[in-house]
Amino acid sequence: MSIRTKAIKWVNNNYPETKGKLRASKLYLEEESWTKSKVWWFEFSINDVYDDIKGFSNLLCEKYPNSSEFSLVQVPNKYLIDSKHSLYIRDKKGVLTFSIYLSANDNDKYIEQRGIGSISFQEYVYDFN
Repeated sequence: MSIRTKAIKWVNNNYPETKGKLRASKLYLEEESWTKSKVWWFEFSINDVYDDIKGFSNLLCEKYPNSSEFSLVQVPNKYLIDSKHSLYIRDKKGVLTFSIYLSANDNDKYIEQRGIGSISFQEYVYDFN
């Protein structure tokens, strides 16, 4: 079962009222990640966010490797747009994308690692376990 399939099943069971785009990430361990620390990585079109400016991007973060448990980070799209100058944006074949590396380390969990602003997503976390 793919990480996305597991994440959708988890959110439907735990937060069925969730609205907005669902974006899932596996937990990348130190040896797998660009930052050489534990992270979740999300990449999605900036246009998706602008198209639903009043909505949410639901970042589903795998709790443990190969787990069926996730944390939900429900980020208002307006927050992403307002923070875009501090987030890492890349051009992926002519499409601008947010490329977000959220720390999974205890000391800076849910802090974006790749952009210049170390933007915190902590206030949008629904699952603190």
